[in-house]
Amino acid sequence: MAKSISLRKWVRTMNHALTLGVKYGFGSKFGDITMWTPPEKRVDCSGFIRWGIYHASGGTVTAPDGSWNQKEWCIKEGFQRVHYDAARTDRRGFVYLAGYSPKKWRAGHIWFCRNGISWESHGGKGIAVRNASTLVLRRRSEWCFLLSSDVGGD
Repeated sequence: MAKSISLRKWVRTMNHALTLGVKYGFGSKFGDITMWTPPEKRVDCSGFIRWGIYHASGGTVTAPDGSWNQKEWCIKEGFQRVHYDAARTDRRGFVYLAGYSPKKWRAGHIWFCRNGISWESHGGKGIAVRNASTLVLRRRSEWCFLLSSDVGGD
């Protein structure tokens, strides 16, 4: 059975994340994911996802670090796998977790997707939003999971 990710808490967490002024740093993590406002000023994609899931669950869910580990965690926890095209075009308010695996010449990447928007920490920006149909995300996405469909719940 998949863990519980609250949509209301996820929205609050993501809105707060955008105010942190955190830049991208390859391999950088928040030292203590339980902190609502971490002191670190750099975080990579999987560090941001780990922090976001923790706070969106009200502190009841701790995802592992690393995009590959987070993909395996989604499988193990029973999150429903969906095609990225369905997630990026979904406007029902559901929260998805998408990503791609590392290759010889590039690192892997992981991001949240909701209502056609990606929420992620990525190079050149840090924690930011962009269109989930951005060419690089559409072309590279290899997997996607439904994290929350409780559009009216806590």
